[in-house]
Amino acid sequence: MKRAAPCCVALLATLPVAAHVVSISTGEALIEGAQLRYELRIPLYEVPDPARGLNLLAQVQFRSGDTIPTRTVENCRVIEAENALLCTATYQFPAPPDLLTVRSTLPSATVPNHVHILRATREGKFEQVVLDLSFPEAELRFRPLTRSEIAVRQSGGAAWRTLSSPWQWLFLLGIALAAASWGETIILWLAFAAGESAAAHWFGAKAMQLPPRFLEMAAALTIAYLGVEILFLPRSRARWLIVAILGAFHGLGLAQFQIAADYSLPMVLAGATLAAALLLAALTALARRLGQPRFLSWALLATGLVWFAWRLAG
Repeated sequence: MKRAAPCCVALLATLPVAAHVVSISTGEALIEGAQLRYELRIPLYEVPDPARGLNLLAQVQFRSGDTIPTRTVENCRVIEAENALLCTATYQFPAPPDLLTVRSTLPSATVPNHVHILRATREGKFEQVVLDLSFPEAELRFRPLTRSEIAVRQSGGAAWRTLSSPWQWLFLLGIALAAASWGETIILWLAFAAGESAAAHWFGAKAMQLPPRFLEMAAALTIAYLGVEILFLPRSRARWLIVAILGAFHGLGLAQFQIAADYSLPMVLAGATLAAALLLAALTALARRLGQPRFLSWALLATGLVWFAWRLAG
């Protein structure tokens, strides 16, 4: 365990640059005959160097069967009013495509939990797909999805958002370290799920968009405060209430995902809650195997404060 300590602390210290609480880009595709016009819009906080815009544009590929279209026009420009980078491209197929397939490798060029929401239009028919590391490719059939397809896509996307977010890992690790027994772990998980769900319902119903920077700072403080609870209030009887309140701040990020993807909130909550339960169970088992080391609580506190200061400094 002593040998593992420096490695764990070093890993936690590097997490603030590994991902964002909300990492979303949008795309618009218009198919007219054999031509496809595509727009990629991505927040500038995801693109430290806007000159890399064409590189990001290349991370979204289209094809029809084995046919890859020719990209004839491409350009990128910064839209200051939206604090975003807009890249456009025109693709030419040899003939009008019967079936269009789109693939996104944006997570490899940005952060692992990046989500790309693509809306496509063809002959008055509309379709939307959400692409991430778990579902990098989709077919645009311009037909209604079945109920099972909707359930898998929406709950699976929310589950992957939870499993790919380092900040969910950190907060759930804090719960694992705080719980004195498996019974308390279940109580704290229920409190977290209740707080997250309540906030997601409230903000999702109002369709309120919050700045990503605010969401990251809030998540950082929840992790730091949980570290304080574990270190200085080890026998707190109101921890379930604290976890519920802190979970509400994580629900804000979940609401932003649901609003941007235009998903069903019950599907999103089902996927996110199940994924959190599985992840918490694994982290609790690990924490108990290590003897719930105190240095991890200090690492959580330090990581949360460093991340908050980093985002506060812009």
